[in-house]
Amino acid sequence: MLPKNVPVPTRLQKRPLDERGFLITYVTTIGTDGKPDFRIIDHFKVIECIEERICGLCGESIGPLVSLIGGEECVVRRQFSDPPMHPECARYASQVCPFLTNQNAKYHNRDNPPAGIEVFSLPHISSQRPKRMAIYTTRAYDIMRFRTPGSRMVHCAIKPQKAVLKLEWF
Repeated sequence: MLPKNVPVPTRLQKRPLDERGFLITYVTTIGTDGKPDFRIIDHFKVIECIEERICGLCGESIGPLVSLIGGEECVVRRQFSDPPMHPECARYASQVCPFLTNQNAKYHNRDNPPAGIEVFSLPHISSQRPKRMAIYTTRAYDIMRFRTPGSRMVHCAIKPQKAVLKLEWF
């Protein structure tokens, strides 16, 4: 269920909810059964979001400020694999997403993804959830394209061009 004490940004109020009342983001993978799998983000929608500057949560165009969520290594290296977001959508996610709010959360099993799903992560990203996460807000980013060993797909990641405008740890 959506947390009652965290206001949902107007942009996200348009998104559908699953049968339990959880907000389905733009990049959430939808299974062959039509149900969302919140553990895995849709690779093709992530690429679309990165290339077209679309928010990965609400699916709308992003204005001059873009926020990225990642752990300490993402911030240090300035490389993020999750899609860009509006600052208000990123703040909302940081308060309600079970993976982001729970330091003991585990990544899905990358070695055993659902049928037909190729799981991607940057090579330097640990399989363990970082102890702390950050919202990195900037104006511009470069797109990094590469293949991971054994992959047939081209992956995209984001590298902010300039110094961070705002960094919020949570």
